[in-house]
Amino acid sequence: VKMAALTFDGGQLVLPEAPPGLFPCCRETKHPKIDEEKARVKRKRVEPETAPIFVLCQARMRASLLAAQSCFAALPSPNCSTIHEKEVDYASVCREKADREAEIKSAADLSACAVDDDFFLRIVRISAAQTTPILEIEHSFPSNSSFLLCDARSLRRALPHMIEESKHLKHGHSLLFDVILMDPPWENKSVHRGQMYNMLSTTAIAALPVGELCAPGALVGVWVTNNQRIIDDVREILFRRWDLKPVGEWLWAKVHPDGSPVSDITSSHHRPYELLLLGARGELPGPIPRTHTIIAVPSSQHSRKPCVHALLEAARRGEMSGAGGTVDERVSHNGRAGALKTETNDPAPSPSHHSHPSLAKTSHPGAELPRSAPSSLPPLACLELFARHVQPGWLAWGNEAVKFQNVTYHHPQ
Repeated sequence: VKMAALTFDGGQLVLPEAPPGLFPCCRETKHPKIDEEKARVKRKRVEPETAPIFVLCQARMRASLLAAQSCFAALPSPNCSTIHEKEVDYASVCREKADREAEIKSAADLSACAVDDDFFLRIVRISAAQTTPILEIEHSFPSNSSFLLCDARSLRRALPHMIEESKHLKHGHSLLFDVILMDPPWENKSVHRGQMYNMLSTTAIAALPVGELCAPGALVGVWVTNNQRIIDDVREILFRRWDLKPVGEWLWAKVHPDGSPVSDITSSHHRPYELLLLGARGELPGPIPRTHTIIAVPSSQHSRKPCVHALLEAARRGEMSGAGGTVDERVSHNGRAGALKTETNDPAPSPSHHSHPSLAKTSHPGAELPRSAPSSLPPLACLELFARHVQPGWLAWGNEAVKFQNVTYHHPQ
């Protein structure tokens, strides 16, 4: 039954008046037991901290779009073009190599990798921006970055190598990672029907050694689907398992190039927003905004998220303390506008769909952009799990970690 109106009052969901029996499904419901750990988690159908979250998201999105309306009005139409993408099945290669090889190889520089086997099951470091072939397709990489192509089965074996790489990223200052970002392959019916990628259960994701990779004061960001069960699981199971405390819920508002939402804000099936849940290990150097809105045009590639790496680095350094209170939007396009990208001098190619440099704008004059860290500050060690592209200053891990380095996704420059 589609409900035409839903109001929020004192932390409770209030249904509009209707004839008896019109809403037969609106009663206390229980989630099935998935495993013993989830069975211990007490769930409530209506709870101020959980059930109304989508109502609050709608309100935040309306306020954000209203604040950014004048910015979008000044933007020219994007110049779209067709790029003939050549897909590479990195996941299958990772699976085959994991079946054949048990050990993770020692780290190597990209220039020392000569054959395809050299790029898998090892940390590959890129000191200078360059292009190199992998699986017969050219891939373009930014400087000061690294990647590890392997699947979740090999993550435990790769742990010592990843910890050593964190020391390399911080130029020997200390071990472990200060910022971790992840977009897990959550179980999803539409993904299952389309067979887009291999999914992992919440239990399998919670078993990943994320907690063993976190440095004291680490900031961890987890993208979640608009599924209340998954949102609850991240807060109540994953964060507890990894010894993290919830510190924020950031909202990605998905819009068309003209600034309008990609779907009806009140839609119950295709919501025009996603959440990034933030957790911290211990105390952070400074306060971060508990709520923060990012406005970005989605990529044509399935499930690709906005590039929030620079924002997370700024949050970890305590440089976003002034962003709380009122809405602070940063407008981006295809997840990679200037407002969201890390400052770098690398000649990085542009994405193939809807890219437009003029979208590097903010919604109001007070929204300062995050900048590169001053040289006087020690560098952060940053890790992206389930990554699909390589970012300067970050280690990208996953079975598709170099997917969007494939030059067929980029405009020639």
